[in-house]
Amino acid sequence: MTGLGPASARPRQDWVDIAKALAILLIVVYHVTTWFAGYVAPWVFEHRSFIVWRELSRVLVPVRIPLFFLVSGLLAQRAITRPWGDLWRSRFATPLWVFAIWTCLIAAPWSFRAAPGDPAGHLPMVVQSLLLAGTHFWYLPALVVYIAVAKVAVGRPRWALGASALATFVVGPLLVGHLDVLGPVLGPNVERLFLFAVWFCLGCFAPSLVQRVSTLRYRWLIVAGAVFAFAWTLVPLGWLAQRVVVPTITIAGIVALVLISRILERAAVVRTWGRYLARRTLPIYVVHAFLLEVLALVMTRLPIGASPGLALPVGSWTAALFVPVTFALVVAASLALDAVAPRIGARWLFTAPRLVAGSVAVKM
Repeated sequence: MTGLGPASARPRQDWVDIAKALAILLIVVYHVTTWFAGYVAPWVFEHRSFIVWRELSRVLVPVRIPLFFLVSGLLAQRAITRPWGDLWRSRFATPLWVFAIWTCLIAAPWSFRAAPGDPAGHLPMVVQSLLLAGTHFWYLPALVVYIAVAKVAVGRPRWALGASALATFVVGPLLVGHLDVLGPVLGPNVERLFLFAVWFCLGCFAPSLVQRVSTLRYRWLIVAGAVFAFAWTLVPLGWLAQRVVVPTITIAGIVALVLISRILERAAVVRTWGRYLARRTLPIYVVHAFLLEVLALVMTRLPIGASPGLALPVGSWTAALFVPVTFALVVAASLALDAVAPRIGARWLFTAPRLVAGSVAVKM
């Protein structure tokens, strides 16, 4: 049987950019509605106006990251055919550099927030995060691992690639919660590598399948939505949920979001914004996490005025606006820093310098 390689070069489709943009924006919404809201304003969880945001984040947990890796695989098809040196410059140097730089930058606000009484005591966790593929920015080393494995896999038999992807899909859910012995950083990262590998492989090695899904008739969006909703009703079944129901939710959710992206690409303004955001997912990814840590520290630790922290007015309007305002703030700030960085000599925040890349690195 012939080996399975990346597809021939095709123009980048708008729906792919839109799906990538949706994925990163949903990741930001998730972080705002979960740990950040719970840390700085836990009272918002008592308001109905916040429930929509909370439930949106909850039901999309099995979908956001798989969609992100599926699109990442689609966009890595050409890269894995290049020599290793070119691959280092185009796909490895920048994510690893950005991972290291931003893990160091986020260390101070993270440590003072997580261990206000002894921030220095949090240093071992920071070091583990830097050496063992991260906590805040784990996606970047994981992406490098996936691309490296995909490079090695080019030309391998189709059945071997399919069997390997299926094995990770089956084994991944079984590992969840069972790798604590590896520690609080490495354990979850190994789980993630198994959980999300199949989606990167699908994008990278089966783009024609993803393309067929994107061209399904739109009635399949209704079918996918119905399966997604019904599967969520089965989650309370316990052990069955992790093995069967959650993967079903993921598949249905990805099909739905791919079709939604295909519908949205009809609008010129969405295509424009989709391209704009898709090409800036890296700064959004790292800067929003950093800003949330800083905001959490400021709003709960530093004395401002007569009282410690920033006291938010308690009320339904504040609860309703908490997510969109915070979301807009951190995304806008991320885009602004990306735009201004080259002008102030800070291109290194988002692109590996020549010394690291070996030549001019490609911005992701």
